[in-house]
Amino acid sequence: MEDIAGAYDYGLLLFDCTQFSKFVLNHCAALEREIVNYLQNEFQEKMRSVNFEIGNLSGRLREQVSSIDDVVALLDYIDSIKKQDSKIEEIADFIEIMTRQIAYIDTLRVILPEQLRIDFSHMRNWPRTFDTWVKKRKEELLIQKAGLIVAMNT
Repeated sequence: MEDIAGAYDYGLLLFDCTQFSKFVLNHCAALEREIVNYLQNEFQEKMRSVNFEIGNLSGRLREQVSSIDDVVALLDYIDSIKKQDSKIEEIADFIEIMTRQIAYIDTLRVILPEQLRIDFSHMRNWPRTFDTWVKKRKEELLIQKAGLIVAMNT
């Protein structure tokens, strides 16, 4: 667009294009800013949504239990989130979609804030690290359940 001539001569007509080229360049720059903002905002909104879901799962598992009923309920919850159509799989699929989206954003040469990329890299590791953490939590709960059963029997 910067190579547009200042004027076009069509015989009897002479078109002055200086204002038009400025308008087009300004419009393209504004459009580029809008697209970049849209991509960043959409990605950040997806990250907030995934972080909210992760927080819900993690928060329930972090609950302190004091009775055998609480332990059994939490163990049942752990078993339910590991089923085939579970929330963990849904979140992992959504993270995979976001991975493809960030790859697309990179092809457009849009520079996302560095903190957003760091947060996303932590999020990408979440399914693997969460599974390990759930296994440890389940072991802790089983030990606590055994201790509570012994305490009830004495």
